[in-house]
Amino acid sequence: MGQKVKASKTLLAVVIAGVLQWPAVAIPQRDAAIVAGIAKQMFDRSSVSVRGNRTKVKDGDKPLGLYSVTPEVVYRSGYEKLPSQTQVEWAYDLREFVLAKGGGLENYEKYVQEEAERKQRPQQAEYSLSGQMPDPYDPIDRAYVSYGERKKFAREWWTARDEGFKNCFVQDWWLNDAILDGTCLWQRWEMTYLNSADRQAMRDAELGSLAKQE
Repeated sequence: MGQKVKASKTLLAVVIAGVLQWPAVAIPQRDAAIVAGIAKQMFDRSSVSVRGNRTKVKDGDKPLGLYSVTPEVVYRSGYEKLPSQTQVEWAYDLREFVLAKGGGLENYEKYVQEEAERKQRPQQAEYSLSGQMPDPYDPIDRAYVSYGERKKFAREWWTARDEGFKNCFVQDWWLNDAILDGTCLWQRWEMTYLNSADRQAMRDAELGSLAKQE
């Protein structure tokens, strides 16, 4: 069993490295404190209200899904039956991927500062502040990692990890459930140390875009 787990972790590191174009040796170990924090948020009442429950505890409980978007999403791919620990590890690795691609709130705040500094300098004509052309330096756009990019990473991750993915009825359903749930989970954890009305609006917008597969 120990050898199997070790081999699985090695394979996963190689997969993440390939998607991010990093050398495998550069993949860090998961931070135990963050893993524990995400796991704790799974069962927080506020998280359950937007995510539901993996197991039905009482009448009226919502099944696992995403209830902060319209229309609401109920997971039915098989992903929802996975152990909580697997879902936590997926959320952690998805977050690392998004951050490495330049996304996430932590990068957004850096982009805001860069944008403020850039606006103090003379503008290139094609990227003027008139709004007539897209601005490639826009912090919100820079901080968003598209559904397509996340899906590519998700397919590589779940193919390596499996746990039912390879034999599920429709793999795209599984990947969609995983992308939405993984993002929701690490957002809930992130809210414990990065929270404000503006930040929450960005989180809601991110989940809304992902739910539309944008």
